[in-house]
Amino acid sequence: MIMDEPAQVKPKKINVPTQYREGAKILKQMVEEGKSLKNLVYNNQHLRISSMSKLMGLIQAHEQQLEEVIKKTEIFEKEKYLNPWLGRILISELLFGRKQLIGQSKPVQCVLSYQEELEKALASVEAKPKEQKLFKYNVPRYVRINTILMPYKDAIEYCEQEGWKLVSNEFDTYEEFLKAVQELDDETFMIDYHIKELLIFPKSSKRYWSTNEMKNEGKFLLQDKASCLPPFMLDPAKKSVVLDMCSAPGNKTVQLAAIMKNKGKIYAVEKDADRFKLLCETIEASGVKICQTIHSDITSIGPEQAPKVEYILLDPSCSGSGMLNRFVQDTDNEKDSQRLYKLSGLQYKLLFHAMTNFPNVQRIVYSTCSIYPEENEEVVLGALRHCKDFKLINAKELLGGYWTHTGSEEAYPRIGSNVIYSKTEHDLTIGFFVAVFIRCDEGEENEFYKEKQASKRPFVKNKNADEASKQNKYKKKKLQKEIDTE
Repeated sequence: MIMDEPAQVKPKKINVPTQYREGAKILKQMVEEGKSLKNLVYNNQHLRISSMSKLMGLIQAHEQQLEEVIKKTEIFEKEKYLNPWLGRILISELLFGRKQLIGQSKPVQCVLSYQEELEKALASVEAKPKEQKLFKYNVPRYVRINTILMPYKDAIEYCEQEGWKLVSNEFDTYEEFLKAVQELDDETFMIDYHIKELLIFPKSSKRYWSTNEMKNEGKFLLQDKASCLPPFMLDPAKKSVVLDMCSAPGNKTVQLAAIMKNKGKIYAVEKDADRFKLLCETIEASGVKICQTIHSDITSIGPEQAPKVEYILLDPSCSGSGMLNRFVQDTDNEKDSQRLYKLSGLQYKLLFHAMTNFPNVQRIVYSTCSIYPEENEEVVLGALRHCKDFKLINAKELLGGYWTHTGSEEAYPRIGSNVIYSKTEHDLTIGFFVAVFIRCDEGEENEFYKEKQASKRPFVKNKNADEASKQNKYKKKKLQKEIDTE
């Protein structure tokens, strides 16, 4: 009797840990597409944000060492199947991060097999890492009440019923308020100094809010204070029409709807497919009924697609330097000038589009999570010089005058003092920039535009030079005629 051979069981494939896999995608997009680390990390729902931000900071600091180690070991030439971006993540974690790798996946085991060779190569590298300073500010947990789904009073009562103790919100100065924020203990919370719907909890509450049922139902949103400022300062009226130009992930859009009492119209535009999906999910989960989401490049959107727009919020892609500043700061403060040039060009293009394509718009708020003036004051100045119909107003006054950091009036006269910055080390938020524009009165032009026009010298024709030119041409023709006759 002939017996069939038992079927061979194919070994089960072991997946690469999510943190490594997603980190490789982020690194590739940062390098090849120049995307913001802040956007990539904070919009990825599969990551442990703090550890990934730290690892990316280490990769940036050890970039030269990393590339030399890769070159010396020839690991990517020898291991053709090893994805170079995943390889860089794994090598960096092994050499500069936790000094170990987790999991039994093939890429992980491959890199571990080179551990001794990689360490020897690193020891022979002469390049030194960029010195970095890790910030350890006591940045709290900001939680915004979504008043569309939960009344303000009910939210405060809920927090108190959960065992949180509300600290008095009566402070004579902004500085006193900031001191109280730093002194929050593990059982207390506060109401923000400027935005009453924004609650402030101690940093230790991170785990509580990550699993909170009300947060998961959309009644509370985890949103840094600096991110709440642009919608607060735009302050659209109830039943008005608003355009949110770069909307994803949607927290600012939801805040705008809450300010408008969920009455009126919001056009929320997002170009990236994945971010657009996230935007739609956020809008649906938050109870917003007045938002029309548009999957499109904002520069293709005008009055036909978004009619009667009165308010515009523009928070475009940026370097994310304000976000990175929370985790790591290079002491030599290097900037990627080429990338900043491209970003600021796009930012100017979008701001100019906002100013020139929507005839009914009365107020525009421009914001970035960047600390670089190239993306901030320079963009503001460029837009004002080329668009006569809008002028800058004092952003600090919209916060009751209670704010500390503005731009540099010395470097940017009449602009610096009218824009605001939030700074991690002082305001206990991410680094942020906000500028506010309003439409000029009929017949009025902003001063920067007028100065730009006045500096253009009209061409004045030199009559004497013109006459001399005619005489020379006549003489040449006469001489040529004489030559031809001979």
